[in-house]
Amino acid sequence: MSGASKISNGYGSVLKCGVLLKRSVIKRKAFQKQNYKRRLFELTENALAYYEGDVENKGKHRGVIFLKSIKVVAEVDDRSLEGKTNVFQVVYADKDDFCTLYIVSDSSKDNSDNSKERKTWIDAIRSASLEKGAKFFEKYHPGVWTKKKPFFNCCDQSDRNAIGCKPDPLCRTDPSPQAPELPPRPERAPAQVYIAMFDYIPTDDSGGLELIEGEQYTIIDASAEHWWYAENRQGEQGYIPSNFIKKNCGLEMFEWYYKDCSREKSNSLLMNSKQDGCFLIRDSQSSPGEYTLAVYTTEDGGNVRHYQIKRNDQGQFYISLTYPQASIPELVHYHKHNPGGLYTRLRNPPPRGNKPQTAGFAHGKWSLDPSDLIIGQELGRGNFGVVHKGYYKNGPRRTPVAIKMMTVNPSSDEVLQEFKTMTFLAHPNLVQLYGVILDQTPQIIVTELLEHG
Repeated sequence: MSGASKISNGYGSVLKCGVLLKRSVIKRKAFQKQNYKRRLFELTENALAYYEGDVENKGKHRGVIFLKSIKVVAEVDDRSLEGKTNVFQVVYADKDDFCTLYIVSDSSKDNSDNSKERKTWIDAIRSASLEKGAKFFEKYHPGVWTKKKPFFNCCDQSDRNAIGCKPDPLCRTDPSPQAPELPPRPERAPAQVYIAMFDYIPTDDSGGLELIEGEQYTIIDASAEHWWYAENRQGEQGYIPSNFIKKNCGLEMFEWYYKDCSREKSNSLLMNSKQDGCFLIRDSQSSPGEYTLAVYTTEDGGNVRHYQIKRNDQGQFYISLTYPQASIPELVHYHKHNPGGLYTRLRNPPPRGNKPQTAGFAHGKWSLDPSDLIIGQELGRGNFGVVHKGYYKNGPRRTPVAIKMMTVNPSSDEVLQEFKTMTFLAHPNLVQLYGVILDQTPQIIVTELLEHG
């Protein structure tokens, strides 16, 4: 039921009202349960408000979006929101965030009627918003981003506030002075969101932030080379090793994506795994811009099969034309539960290799406490002193280290500064200097332990 009303409320005269299905608003700090509620929507001169009741009895006021804050009013591709049709979206600014409300037009049993209802709501909201000076974005996402699947299923972007992938045809530049000026997006500096590739547990007093593999982190300060200041989803902040994280952009956030992996390299990685269903997705070498799925199977004593990922006329991804999916992550999810034309269903990707060394044990920590060292067997002697194998008690962990006890003690400020500088050098081909103990005799240098010399 929808239509105009002459009654007015605190938001002005009602232009249109009707009962629609509303999904929980997606916003940064409110990841409550994402459910659906039937609400009475009222479009007024100033706002889009919604209530618990129906046209006869509005009931309790549940929320409001002021028209001037609206940035997108557009259709959502059918079935991209949990299989639903006739969905539209309203994206609006809320303080320093952008929020998305998904609304379903489903009041009629006739799908064509619901489609018409969706269009009338979109047209009405857009028109009223422009009247109030709303500045729409030039692009929008025809797909959706949800908490359950935190990436847009239209373009695979994982940032909830990522710039849209489809131009809005109604937001063309118009030389007329009456046309609304289109603002740049985003209206604030974009967040640098990274994914942890490895776990990291900081020492209690280091000011560090724990990393959990696969979790997202927002970078606050990346001015230092090896230790960045970051924030996790719970709002906790601290220093993290920059070589433990990777930029969160599209497929690169997924551990099964090996961007520049050749066919030969993928064969080697998967054959070494010897696990049925071990898989990876790589960029296609023969067809640039496309992707290839490589899967290890136990057939014939072990084999790697390569499948080209194709797209149908609707832009969906598939291995078997019978089972297309809206995005590559969704394709992976499907084939983890169903072979669907594959020799075996997908299990896990191959491991990414050894965890890298951090530049020092923590940000700014180069002077170590001797009580944190466990000195083991002697490894060698030289003019500088004696080298022992040992362990450094780094919080709950025991890190294998080489402990060099020096017979010649440097004392100049220049030498001390050199030690401090070296703790912040990190390179795969350099032995990592973790720290020093200089306020005792013998003085000690603690470095990465090379098991084979």
